[in-house]
Amino acid sequence: MSGPHAATAQTGRTETTDSISWRLDAAEGPFGFAPLHAYDDYWNEIAGFEFGFLRYRPRGYDNRYRTLRMGGLPLVEQERGTPAWNAIYGLDDIGFRLPGETSTGAAGGSEERQILPWQQTRGGKVSLSTSNRTYTLRGSAGYRSGENARNGWGYSLFAGRSRAGDGDGSYTVEGTWNDSWALFGSVSKRFGGDRHRIALTAWYAPNRRALAAASTEEAFSLTGDNLYNPAWGRWNDSRRSARIRTSAQPIALLTYAYDSGDALRITATAGARFGRSGFSALDWYDAPNPHPDYYRYLPSFYPEESDERELVAERWRTDEATRQIDWTSLVAQNRDSGPRAHYILASRMCDYREFTLQTVAEWRPGPQTALRGGIECVAADNLCFKQLDDLLGGSYWLDVDVFAENPEDAPNGTQNDMRYPNREVHEGDTFGYKYSMQSIRPHAWARFTHRWRQWEFEAAGSAGATAFRRFGYYDKQNFPGAESFGWSPWSAHPEWSVEGGTGYHQGGRLRIGFRFAARSLAPTPSGAFISPEYRNAFVPGLKNERMLEAELRADYRTPLLQAHAALFAAEVRDRTEVRRFYNDLTYGFCNYPMTGIDTRHIGLELSAEIRLGPRLQLKAAAAVTDCRYTSNPQATVIRESTGEVIATETVYYRGLHTATGPQTIGALELEYAPRGWVFTATLKGWTGNYIAPTPLRRSESAVERWRYTPEARMMAAEQENLGGGATVDLFIGKTVYFKARHRLGIYAGVDNLLNRRTIRASGYESSRLYKRDGVYLPLASKYYYARGITFFTTASYRF
Repeated sequence: MSGPHAATAQTGRTETTDSISWRLDAAEGPFGFAPLHAYDDYWNEIAGFEFGFLRYRPRGYDNRYRTLRMGGLPLVEQERGTPAWNAIYGLDDIGFRLPGETSTGAAGGSEERQILPWQQTRGGKVSLSTSNRTYTLRGSAGYRSGENARNGWGYSLFAGRSRAGDGDGSYTVEGTWNDSWALFGSVSKRFGGDRHRIALTAWYAPNRRALAAASTEEAFSLTGDNLYNPAWGRWNDSRRSARIRTSAQPIALLTYAYDSGDALRITATAGARFGRSGFSALDWYDAPNPHPDYYRYLPSFYPEESDERELVAERWRTDEATRQIDWTSLVAQNRDSGPRAHYILASRMCDYREFTLQTVAEWRPGPQTALRGGIECVAADNLCFKQLDDLLGGSYWLDVDVFAENPEDAPNGTQNDMRYPNREVHEGDTFGYKYSMQSIRPHAWARFTHRWRQWEFEAAGSAGATAFRRFGYYDKQNFPGAESFGWSPWSAHPEWSVEGGTGYHQGGRLRIGFRFAARSLAPTPSGAFISPEYRNAFVPGLKNERMLEAELRADYRTPLLQAHAALFAAEVRDRTEVRRFYNDLTYGFCNYPMTGIDTRHIGLELSAEIRLGPRLQLKAAAAVTDCRYTSNPQATVIRESTGEVIATETVYYRGLHTATGPQTIGALELEYAPRGWVFTATLKGWTGNYIAPTPLRRSESAVERWRYTPEARMMAAEQENLGGGATVDLFIGKTVYFKARHRLGIYAGVDNLLNRRTIRASGYESSRLYKRDGVYLPLASKYYYARGITFFTTASYRF
């Protein structure tokens, strides 16, 4: 089961009373206020866990609008602005989750982990799990001392390990594997009359994972396998993947906390993030495309009923070297045509150097009023480069722009670095591009909450700025001098947010609230530079994103019924996005910045938990949303090899749905919990899951090319609906209690009990077009399918 029961069983996450309480009672104690949008109910469980396999994002928000913090430290991929999940891979057991309250809220949700020893109760846990999902075996052990009342010392330790094989057998998608470690430690000391605390915390979670790749419906049909993965091939009798994601990021933070005991708390944190992450892929020069599902290698590329078509289809069905990467052939071609390699395996790398300083103060002048605020500054100088991993039998790789070696395509030249022309690159060397992205983000925030009788009032705001610049280490011949080498100018953008809300509650049963927010967000470096790998040039007409949000919600709680309803509406304007692809209309690679991207997000969320008996409970949740593009962005077509602006054009996005998972979801769960046992059965359903659109086929230039072809115009206007579906999940757990609060838990879960293997989880349209009978048509889209029946079992011992 992928829901909260599975998460608890697999990760050992425990929710404390503080983390799940509704906290409406003003007499709860100091600092008991929660934001009006913070709540815990069955809807949260469903949105956070049950539909992850469909890449569902609540309310249609991208990850750009989510925040992640550990011990108050923000973990962000600075170039894209998304949470740095890789930095905490395998650390689900650490701390407990709270709604994000360290700063003003995030539109897509905030998660904060409380991880310091004085924030946790004493106890330990050892667990062992097996599964046929992302791991085959996982083990972990951890212990929290809590804070010693006599001497003030406290510590928390954790170690974990998970592993999946090389893709053999039935445990994982063929050609995928996982090899992950996780280490965590924190030590704290209370001093100065019990008012002062200091803690040193560090963790390290290295992981390496071979990932699957999407493919076309034709490839799935030919192989007879909807989990077909074209990213691997046979090498020395083992499965070797070309798509390997690595991460090794040590993180440390020093925390000081002051507590007056009644009205004032102050916390100061200094954090640092180092290490490296990377993602590998095949590169090639003057050689055929090595990917087995390239459109020219599929039967559909050949005329219908031709001998070639049938021959290729037969090879796909019978020859593994045809439908997978043929590593042996790549190595043989390198050796036969050497010494210069034509195929290599390379990784896009990022070295992290990030520092954070943060101070948060909480003041409660009276029992009904709380004021929280803080200042924070994040500075980063991250190094991005391409690294040669394997020459695949070749002697060297020539460091030139392999896509611009045709003089007609790049009249300015082909050298990646004019300072070292025609440099021979060997394994472990940097090549292609190398640049650092320097950024700084200071900001201040405050949140005021007041209770008056049965009313709550909340106001919050933040103000700050984001500035970044690029330093190029390569003097690229196509963009000589300051166009590629050295520092770019600073790009600085002010940021701000304003939030407010009011709520009414009647005792501990009914709560009705309204909240609104307005934000101005700076563009990210990945959306600000035309080509950050090679150039210092910015996207023309760069603007801040603007967001407006409003939400009306009601919560009702009694011993027999807990219900939640929320009606929301949001609008995002002036988003910028930069695409890179081969443009079949201009016959070359292009940079394709789009500006003025607007989206609208509206919907209704419902959940209920009904107690049918002392040990029987019925839970239900649903969301009906409509998330669409509301503008036609303006795009600039820029030839990548020369920087020439070929055209400016409109992209017809208005009316399309955002590709953020199903627009409508629902779940119905029956839970039976006799003494020491828990049994659940869950029915999940969804509809309106749309494919990710690509701009070229909807561009002004493409529509002009095929405007007289009704079939082509329909392809440009329509957006594929991946369809709906339903699954049944089961979960069973048994807890045995011993003396001294020791207990043994054994859990098992099954997802997709009916083994439905035809569920399209997600997909994206191809950016390529091909010409047939004088008409341009889009290439086939690519998809990811959900797995069939999956299971997990976990045994854990708590003490």
